[in-house]
Amino acid sequence: MIKKIIIRQPAGIGDIFFTQKIAYTLYETYNVEIIWPVIPEFLWIKEYIDTPFIKFVNWNEEFEGKNILLNNDVPYIFTLQDYLIIPLQRADWNYPGISVMDAKYKLVDLDFDDWSQYFTFKRNVEKENQLYYNILGLTDESEYCFVSRNYGSPPNHEVYPFNYDKELKIVEMNFIEGYTLIDWCKVIENACEIYTVDSSINYIIDKLTLKTDDLTLIRKPYPNQTARHLFKKNYKLYNI
Repeated sequence: MIKKIIIRQPAGIGDIFFTQKIAYTLYETYNVEIIWPVIPEFLWIKEYIDTPFIKFVNWNEEFEGKNILLNNDVPYIFTLQDYLIIPLQRADWNYPGISVMDAKYKLVDLDFDDWSQYFTFKRNVEKENQLYYNILGLTDESEYCFVSRNYGSPPNHEVYPFNYDKELKIVEMNFIEGYTLIDWCKVIENACEIYTVDSSINYIIDKLTLKTDDLTLIRKPYPNQTARHLFKKNYKLYNI
């Protein structure tokens, strides 16, 4: 009898957003709590995704079933001591010929097409306004291009170099202490243009009602990491 489920996907944050459907499906099947360890940099997710059957915990601290998870770093689903372990982080080890994102759903035999219906989050309007007006100095009349070059999980994230050569003001997404990825929603919604590398921000963009339909997606030169086919927004594609 399964008493708890542990999902192994401590980072990146886009992977966690994308695989919420998997958590919902597991809960519908087993009706037990899901323990989801995440790296400390992503613990803020508890404030924005408060799904009652998911317990986000700190990967670096003790949590229920941690010894099982760390002592069995394998790419297949297994049950031990009544814990069902879902190693989404390692799914691509089984399917080297497909996208790492597709592999997560293939591991659990699910279709990912409607993933965004299961990715729901709360917004902190006060923090969004503070970021928009006070930190970035924008106004309701501001016209700008939102640019995001960051990908990967902190503290080891990378910045993908590309140039934006138009005259429109640039508002570039950066890590700002006290503000999360989701706190950028207002900035994204009100942009006149959007240029972003294929990253976690695209999962949020797919959920928003945008002011613009001028979106450009910069694709990283790693075929197994591409996620363009997951998004419903109509991006212009650009390869570097």
